[in-house]
Amino acid sequence: DAIVNQSKMFMDNVSRVGTSRNHDTDGARGLTGVVATYDKRKSGEDKGAAMWPWRELTRQVGPVLQDDYIIYYGRPKQMKSWLLFNQAADMILQDLPITIYTKEMTIESVYQRLAGIIAMVPYMGLRMAQLTPEIEGRFKDTMADMVRRFQQQKDLLWVLSGKDMGGKDTISWFRSKAERYKSRAMFIDGMYLMSPENTKLVKTNERLENVSRAARQMVLDLKTPLVCTLQANRQAAKHDKGELDEIAMSDAFSQDCTVAMRVIRDKARQPDGKQTVSLIVAGAREWDIEGIRVYAEPCTDFGFHSILSDKEIAKAKDQESADLEKKVAAGNKLDPRTSTRKQEAEAAAAAIVARQ
Repeated sequence: DAIVNQSKMFMDNVSRVGTSRNHDTDGARGLTGVVATYDKRKSGEDKGAAMWPWRELTRQVGPVLQDDYIIYYGRPKQMKSWLLFNQAADMILQDLPITIYTKEMTIESVYQRLAGIIAMVPYMGLRMAQLTPEIEGRFKDTMADMVRRFQQQKDLLWVLSGKDMGGKDTISWFRSKAERYKSRAMFIDGMYLMSPENTKLVKTNERLENVSRAARQMVLDLKTPLVCTLQANRQAAKHDKGELDEIAMSDAFSQDCTVAMRVIRDKARQPDGKQTVSLIVAGAREWDIEGIRVYAEPCTDFGFHSILSDKEIAKAKDQESADLEKKVAAGNKLDPRTSTRKQEAEAAAAAIVARQ
């Protein structure tokens, strides 16, 4: 009898939850909303959540949407974080309140990068305090203008600190901050280092699945896009194109995201001497392009370069594989006791096998 009574109580509770709040949508209201959205987008009234930092990409695929979960992923030192901060700075200049959290650097470094991007001054000159007098004057004028702007719009930018969380910087914690600051876009640099909601999880893939599922739910509930960075796994060099299974440590990220772009730093500079990176689309809803190339001059130029052809995508991937092989061919002895260099050795071996 006790078990039967408990079951009845449980079902009663479920029933009350199902009828107490109703966010369900009937067919008439749903389809009316589709038509209204179409008309708003056609008239230019609905511009999505934000434009992409590369306006040509916005023209090709449309704006960033409210439910977008965007991932930049790649091997170390491919400028993933720079692309994230560039997109964050661009949204600030669109007057969109944003929240940023990084697991990869200090808050001071985040603000330094954002300041350099917004003012468009050479990063090393800013970092080393060696800007020319003319550029320094322009930089300080821009910073004064931005300070006034932030004072007038106090929630335009918040960079979060996880110091008070004692290693419990979960998505729930981040979500509470984004809600508090009324963010219209969210950024997490190094999201694979976030703490899971369930602290009892031990396996890496389970912990990261927990993080990703919470992140996806956050985006859906808040109707606010999330942009994050992740690592690519060692098998990435085996593919000729960007593939979702290149995202390291957990399949959940590739299942949950709406846009995933593999970041590869191009080895050869452009004729004008500028650095570029290739963004290879591994997965995206209803996109007709395979990838784009953008400039990657820290702070001064992250502009659009071109849409990538299949041949250029294959070349970028081959180039990355060849770089790993060179570390072995050039006699760079890899110490198996050092995990990072051991991974490089394994990746180089995988690349050689893939190319044979």
